[in-house]
Amino acid sequence: MAPTVVLCGDIAYKAGSVDVGGAAVAIPPDSARVTLGQHRRTRPLQLRSCRWPEGRTAAKQRDGDMAVVVRKNPKMAVVDTPDQRVVRWWVSPQGKALMAKTRESPPEDTGHATRENFDHREEFDDRSPEDLRPGPARVVDVSGRCADCWGPIAGTRDASGRWNHIECLLCGRSVDEEKAVHEVEAMQREAHNNMAAARVGRPARYRANAGFVLKLLPDMDRDVVVVEQRIKASLAEGRKDRRLTRHDFPPGTAGYLHAQARAFLAGVESLSREKAAIALTDLEYGEPQLVGIDGTAGDGTIHVAGRIPAVYNKPSNRELMARMGTALVAGMASAFACEVGMKAILVTRLDTAAKKHDLLALYEELPGDSRGRLEGDFPEIAEVLGDSREVFGRWRYFEQGIGEDAIRALVDTDRLWGLGKAARVIADECVVAGMNYEINIHTTFEVEGKPGDVRTSQRVHLTLESGESSIPWAELLRQET
Repeated sequence: MAPTVVLCGDIAYKAGSVDVGGAAVAIPPDSARVTLGQHRRTRPLQLRSCRWPEGRTAAKQRDGDMAVVVRKNPKMAVVDTPDQRVVRWWVSPQGKALMAKTRESPPEDTGHATRENFDHREEFDDRSPEDLRPGPARVVDVSGRCADCWGPIAGTRDASGRWNHIECLLCGRSVDEEKAVHEVEAMQREAHNNMAAARVGRPARYRANAGFVLKLLPDMDRDVVVVEQRIKASLAEGRKDRRLTRHDFPPGTAGYLHAQARAFLAGVESLSREKAAIALTDLEYGEPQLVGIDGTAGDGTIHVAGRIPAVYNKPSNRELMARMGTALVAGMASAFACEVGMKAILVTRLDTAAKKHDLLALYEELPGDSRGRLEGDFPEIAEVLGDSREVFGRWRYFEQGIGEDAIRALVDTDRLWGLGKAARVIADECVVAGMNYEINIHTTFEVEGKPGDVRTSQRVHLTLESGESSIPWAELLRQET
């Protein structure tokens, strides 16, 4: 008989039944799935231990079963099970179990597993070195991305080299074991199918249900003479009212805007993942109430419907302002990263960009091929930028008449997610457009004085270098048509 896991007496899982608010429901053995709300269990849990974030043990033995004792201080309990699954039980400040979330955890590191990212470079020799005409990229950099937030990903392999875990390093999305194997196979197959299009600047096509993808960053052909002639003609037109031109950003300096966008993104990504003004722990839940039980479906699934009453405990004004401040910082920085990233692309590609903060207006100025690649990576990007077009322009001042809308929009976590993903997708497009930057640190160590009175000093000098590749986009796109 498998052990029983009991939390607060509200919900109990047993080998042959599930208790929901005191009502027992029969479960077919092993392969059955039990759905409580939207949280699904593939099999009855077999508790091995329970760890709190502080490392305190919160489990005790009782008649052969393991009962979890929920304490008031921690906000989350992590429960490991023998089949290497992880269960996270979120608890209220009063110590009541609120909800559970499971995911498969990667197998324990036996010393043979290796953690690695998916970044690599592919080179092609299907063009002669003497071929100087613009054509398909000879080199393509490949980088793993989370399809949900466009953050970087990494994974682990077992001793045989088989993938057994993939995880987004930004949002934490993950898959394990067979799902990881299938996901990697799908990613590699998809990248192979996208390669020919990426080499000539066409957008990628990803699976509708993709969890992770391989972003292709082609190193396009150069033509310094053609690009210099284009920039020279732009400079000859003189400065333009309310527009950035090559007088503001001489050749090679648009990479500074790209670096600025990356810096804003790095700052946002260093913030806590939780940016909601109203947190789950603000709600005090009552006893679960059983509403109804659906009959067993053909696949052996039992659906249990219920409701849990809740009371909202308002945090202090100081705490609310801290949460809103985090959301505001993330929203403003993500919006500004979108802005400077798009201006970098416009200056590099068209030698001019509007002096405005309107995100949608800047997006609509981008070359068609650039918008096509952006929409290939993030189909909703135009909608996201349209919804947040004035985040950094007018909303940052909380002007009369729009302040309430601005605050409500900037603490909307869905909006923050969209802006963050848009900014990361735009930053990738900066790379495709040919921008780069490099941070250099130089140190100088000096010793001066005389015997008995020696003084030492060390100076650290940081420099940021910007670059633009002379990609003849007009020539490349004409070759494709």
